[in-house]
Amino acid sequence: MSKEYNSALQARVEQFLKEKNISQAKAAPLMGISQTALSQYRRSMYDNGDIAALESKLEEFFRTQEEQEVNTEKALPYNETRNPAAAAVGILVFTGEAGAVVPLGTEAMAGTIAFRTTLEAKIDSSGTCSVPAECQTAGPDGNVEANTITVLRVSVVGIRTVNNPEPFTGGTAAESDDSFRQRIYEKIRRPITSGNRNHYIYWAKQVSGVGGAKCLGAEVCGAGKVKLIILSDSFGIPDDPILEKVQAHVEEERPVGPKVTVSAASPVDVQVLVRVKLSGGYQADTIQAAVRNILQAYIDEVNQEDFNTAPAYQDEGRTSTVSYYRIGDLIFGVDGVTDIISYTLNGARASLESDYTEFFKLEEVVVSADQ
Repeated sequence: MSKEYNSALQARVEQFLKEKNISQAKAAPLMGISQTALSQYRRSMYDNGDIAALESKLEEFFRTQEEQEVNTEKALPYNETRNPAAAAVGILVFTGEAGAVVPLGTEAMAGTIAFRTTLEAKIDSSGTCSVPAECQTAGPDGNVEANTITVLRVSVVGIRTVNNPEPFTGGTAAESDDSFRQRIYEKIRRPITSGNRNHYIYWAKQVSGVGGAKCLGAEVCGAGKVKLIILSDSFGIPDDPILEKVQAHVEEERPVGPKVTVSAASPVDVQVLVRVKLSGGYQADTIQAAVRNILQAYIDEVNQEDFNTAPAYQDEGRTSTVSYYRIGDLIFGVDGVTDIISYTLNGARASLESDYTEFFKLEEVVVSADQ
């Protein structure tokens, strides 16, 4: 039995590729599907897959696109634009014959993800050369682990192998609607003038991949000095390329004079050990993921609120708190948990605090159970 395709949706896919002038290979990961699936769908040959599920993903992608376009239009009076997705960057190491050239634009693959060199290089007398490269698909998918970029897309004369001895980093998704709205709200509500602390935070948040920023001024850092503390858009430690982009952008925007330091927020690790009673049919290992997910959402919320709080005079002593009792409430609300026998945060029955330059990082959650 032949499958029925949504012809209007297929036409919309073709229109998107044409209007954005984007290849199928680059469009597929944006849409959340494989390149093969997209190719087969465009030709009405997606015979072995779930057509309803695929079209549902495509419809969700286009809904998100429409919402982003609407929010972008609403932001025009405030002279703000959404931070775009950013590509991951790193170093590729090539081996081959001494003197062989690695041309600018040489592509290597990690699975279906392509990475392109940004400089021309030559194999040295040791038989190797290191070349900077950039992922050809903007977004976090380019943040690949070490030793995963191992295939040349097209063979190059004199080149034998390619590899990435270190991870590629710095790939970030386009700014979310919530983050975009928050930046516009802050611009309207906060006094952003003459290189004050709000101004430095505003500049930092114009960089893709920044989820939060704090600023310390001359009263803490000394005359003529400013320090920015950066949190990633996933409420964690930002990659070095993101910090470098923040530094470069602030240097372009800041007034003449101040020396600016940009650094990542420091993590305060959170370990949660909990012993619970469970309903029949539940096991500790089956609820472990649910407990971790709900605690992660809470800690993300704490970090987000902390790093979105407007700076105030002499606030460098301000702290943020992960509440011991809130943790207990959240665990008790997980399906299958009927009671909490005991639990600790970092080995104690007390709330945790972070200082102005820190954020909370959920490191370990261990659940044990009595029936």
